[in-house]
Amino acid sequence: MTRKWFKRTLDQKEKWKNSFLHSLFGERLFHRDLWHVSRKSLAGGLALGLFLAFTPTVPFHMVLAAIGAILFRVNLPVAVLVCWINNPFTMYFIYLYDLKLGRFLFERVVNLSSHVTQGRWEIFMKNTSYLWLGSFILSSLAALAGYCSTRVLWRYLTVQRWKKRKFVKINNPVNP
Repeated sequence: MTRKWFKRTLDQKEKWKNSFLHSLFGERLFHRDLWHVSRKSLAGGLALGLFLAFTPTVPFHMVLAAIGAILFRVNLPVAVLVCWINNPFTMYFIYLYDLKLGRFLFERVVNLSSHVTQGRWEIFMKNTSYLWLGSFILSSLAALAGYCSTRVLWRYLTVQRWKKRKFVKINNPVNP
């Protein structure tokens, strides 16, 4: 049922013809990898979505995921859906961890804690740099883990299907 639903849902290219998005992106919008579920496309879409999910781009992360999927030719629906890991309920915890990681890296590794901040603007800029550094590190790690695990899991499931097919062939020989 799931496979049929995906095929039916993803194969609606005709409704996008002559739309604003078609005029904006052209035929790149209909590239096979954007809508087809393959090992490379799915892993790339997951990695892109995870990368954008852990960056502080919440008002724009779906738009950035769609544009990135079109530019990098990865699965567009997966990239857009996965970026919703960062939603209003999880946003606080993700950004808090990003901030703590960035602060740790800046103060311990780079040793910028000796810089004395004067006013609110300097404190804001310092915390923003902590947030962006932490989110970049966490986003990169999440994207790498998602990409590699998807490729490994896809390969494992493919080998399992091959073994099952071979086992069925051996135990149920066709009578000539």
